[in-house]
Amino acid sequence: MCADSECYRVAIHGIHENELRAALSALEEADIIYRIGLSPFIRFAFKHVLLRDAIYSSLLKSKRREIHADIAAVLAKHFRELVETRPEVLAYHHSEAGEYQLAISAWHEAGQRALAHSANLDAIAHFRKALETLSAMPDTHAGAEPAGNQYSAGAGYPAHRGPRLCVGRDI
Repeated sequence: MCADSECYRVAIHGIHENELRAALSALEEADIIYRIGLSPFIRFAFKHVLLRDAIYSSLLKSKRREIHADIAAVLAKHFRELVETRPEVLAYHHSEAGEYQLAISAWHEAGQRALAHSANLDAIAHFRKALETLSAMPDTHAGAEPAGNQYSAGAGYPAHRGPRLCVGRDI
């Protein structure tokens, strides 16, 4: 983990900690964002999802990818516990950054973790995201990767569907 001020400097390029705190306070006073949690891990969220979506969609796609890449790098470097317990968070940011190989690996890890915890629907969703990311790659060089993910995704289905007899009837 990193110290609060260090995380600010690492996560937000070119903004001094005092400037960041002042900007967040101004947004809070304007009733645009609100605090979640307590120090040292204060997070902020938009009060209105439509405003959040409008701001996000106003960013150039290249800027969005850059922001997601920065977030993924900060998570990987400073928030190892979060990455280990919720690899889908890292996978999402790698996917949105266009970092396909890293995203596929993280989605697969998220699926494996979900399977290990008998969260079969989550496992299926994570493996599907890995396959979707693989198909979004400009040049797919991972010949064995899709089959491995399809097999893993299938591992969650039997428990989700419930026990079955050989003749295909639910018990």
